[in-house]
Amino acid sequence: MRAFIQARDLLLSDDLDASVLRFLFKGASHLAILGESPLPSQGEAKLRAVIEQGSAAIELPAEAAKHLRARRQQFKATGFDYLERRTTEGAGGGA
Repeated sequence: MRAFIQARDLLLSDDLDASVLRFLFKGASHLAILGESPLPSQGEAKLRAVIEQGSAAIELPAEAAKHLRARRQQFKATGFDYLERRTTEGAGGGA
């Protein structure tokens, strides 16, 4: 959770056009950072440092990236600057 908060705060403070998503998959917590275009090199380096505090950064499988990018586009269409939503399997948000 700490990496998620640090990444979220970095995106907001540096005004980076990207989203940070935290999700559970097969019982393990994962963090994804998605943007529409390459981030400035300094912003990307800072985000990598945050991610790598917990584990090595990897590329998302194409199908997972496609699904998360679609969710990002749905959010961007709302016009909101920021959204934090928490769901659990019991609340209809898990899969």
